[in-house]
Amino acid sequence: MPAWCWPWGRRKVLSPPRLAASPAPSVTPSRSVRSSALAKTKHGSKASPNAAPGSCAPPSPLAAAAKGADVGVPDDHHQPPTRSGEHIPAVSEFRALVVDEINEKDVLHGVGIGNAGRLPVRLVRLPADNVFEVAVLSWRWDGDLEVRGSKNIASAVHQAKKMGIRYLFVDIVSIDQLLPGDALIKQVIAFSSLYRTIPVIAAYDNDKASFEQTIFRPWIVNEVRLFRYNPTKIAYVGHSNQGASQFDRQTTRGREIWRYALARELLNIWSGSFIETIIGVLCDEIGMTCVSDFKLIIPPYARVFTAAYEKMSRNDYLLTAVILCRVHSKPAHEVTSNVGYLNYDRYSFIRVWKHGYDLSSIVHGICLNGVHIGVWRGLPGSGWRELEALPNAERVIFAALGMTDSDYGEFVAQLETRRACLVLENSVPLPTVEVLSVTYREAKGWNRCHARTKRGRRDEAGRGR
Repeated sequence: MPAWCWPWGRRKVLSPPRLAASPAPSVTPSRSVRSSALAKTKHGSKASPNAAPGSCAPPSPLAAAAKGADVGVPDDHHQPPTRSGEHIPAVSEFRALVVDEINEKDVLHGVGIGNAGRLPVRLVRLPADNVFEVAVLSWRWDGDLEVRGSKNIASAVHQAKKMGIRYLFVDIVSIDQLLPGDALIKQVIAFSSLYRTIPVIAAYDNDKASFEQTIFRPWIVNEVRLFRYNPTKIAYVGHSNQGASQFDRQTTRGREIWRYALARELLNIWSGSFIETIIGVLCDEIGMTCVSDFKLIIPPYARVFTAAYEKMSRNDYLLTAVILCRVHSKPAHEVTSNVGYLNYDRYSFIRVWKHGYDLSSIVHGICLNGVHIGVWRGLPGSGWRELEALPNAERVIFAALGMTDSDYGEFVAQLETRRACLVLENSVPLPTVEVLSVTYREAKGWNRCHARTKRGRRDEAGRGR
């Protein structure tokens, strides 16, 4: 299967690249945090039906001992400043898989981590002397490596070897799940910064769900948004013809970049906000193990999201999150899910006729405790729908949650921070993205990696989407 390399005409980075930093999004935690210390679950009542069975608990703690010595650079070494003038944070260290010592077939069968005769792990210091010898994995969980193997991690290891990667950071390996709450949050935030600073290997293929359902899972969306400003390289490796699948030329209007499923979804995520994924979770179209994790994914809303989660039903809480995010952003494409048909405790949808709307539109006012705070409208039979938040929405929501004027004042003071977290600026070039496909045969193991690069045309319309 052909591969796709983006920006157009660039196969790989051969010299130190221009560094880019995120002028917009705040660094947010990795999806590996599923513990009660970070996400409070009300007896499992808020777990999405589409999520994997079980509670919010993380995978079983990994072996604490990591073999090998520290590697990396002296403490006084710093990477160059980013395009925005910021510097990468101070030296940190995480456990990582030692790529050259791993057999991909072992990963497929869940042989364990860090023990003698099993997957090798080493403590690695960052920043590294050569940034292209380390990489971080962004992946759809499909195995814990202790009991059940992972095709996505095996695919990533296979690709890491081809890229000359020595150490691969994986959340279930790098993050110490036994840390107490505050220390765990601090480590997770530091780990998330890797998606913006070192090469990323992404693997989202999932045999049990469509590619769109997978890539719009909230934690994956968070990681995709983080590596929007990555100055190095993102390599996507698929094994089930999902992210690397191609569309018919006739359906893409001649635009080469739109032919790949991954390309379309990356651009949708980078040009949108979190509204699409929250609505998907609300309508049970996108899985999320712990819906309370939105406070970690969108930190400027942490306090109000926590209050809504604790005081509202699942649907009320998620609709509240959608409305709050809609105040400063909007979806990148048409919303097809109909939130108006769901059951709510404190919200109601009331049919209204409003001057200025097309007469063919069906318009509903969204009311919280009887107070009008939003508009939901759509065209019958078209599947097109739109949600608008009224100027009073934030104030009414804070009052309904019993939050104080001081809480609201602090929230208002963070206006620019919230806007920056929701909307990614398009002021820096798109990152280098390469799409590859690995063929796996159940009986014989790994067959080969297809890595032919197809050069696309520069398309300014595509860049601005």
